[in-house]
Amino acid sequence: MKKNIIVSIMIGGVIGCLLYGYSNLYKENKALNSSMVKLQEDNDKMSTNLSQLITEYSEYQELTIENISKQVIREQELIEPLKEYDKEEYLIQYKNIITTYSDYFGFPETIYDYTTDEEFDLLCRVVEAEIGIGNFDQKCNVASSIINRYFSETFPNDWKDLLFQKRNGVYQYSSVGNGLYRTVEVSEDTILAIEYSFMIEDTTNGCTYFHSGNSTWHEDNLEFVFDDGLHKFYREKGEE
Repeated sequence: MKKNIIVSIMIGGVIGCLLYGYSNLYKENKALNSSMVKLQEDNDKMSTNLSQLITEYSEYQELTIENISKQVIREQELIEPLKEYDKEEYLIQYKNIITTYSDYFGFPETIYDYTTDEEFDLLCRVVEAEIGIGNFDQKCNVASSIINRYFSETFPNDWKDLLFQKRNGVYQYSSVGNGLYRTVEVSEDTILAIEYSFMIEDTTNGCTYFHSGNSTWHEDNLEFVFDDGLHKFYREKGEE
């Protein structure tokens, strides 16, 4: 009898402990669920705030780019008159502008994207030799006509082939034929004239031929466009 009582008491104790443990576990589980719900709510709120911040930043960035674009346009408009009387200075100021804002818009294509170091050196030498003592505008004219040839379907679009091309066994550029291009020292403004002709404008209105003196072949076969005081410039008939 006493033994049964003791066993009952022990069983009751175990059951009590289990119930107490389950009660605490239930409370802890309930608290954990409550914490998880709050954590989810905080996470949702954080996601909403982050999404709003991203939207606001995107709108701010677009507004900033728009303002910067307007500033670039204003600065380019300010230097535009230089094209008429100082193309070299225009190019310098233009390069300053695009360098300043390159982080936003990158760089436009330049002659260096279309030439190797060797090809660019050859181009510079031919322009320098062909122009002689000409001014910056006259250098731009010679450079423009050569660059026009490069992009024309009528001529080779390999710089070396283009500059060493012959017609009826005669080199197209006299400075190549007589070897003068090898001996000249390329000046800084010749380099800038080539850059200007590629980046800013074709100063010849599409010309692909030029010569100094008289040439009946040019007169008979091509359309005369203008005379810059050093060379006469022509384009193929029907082209503008």
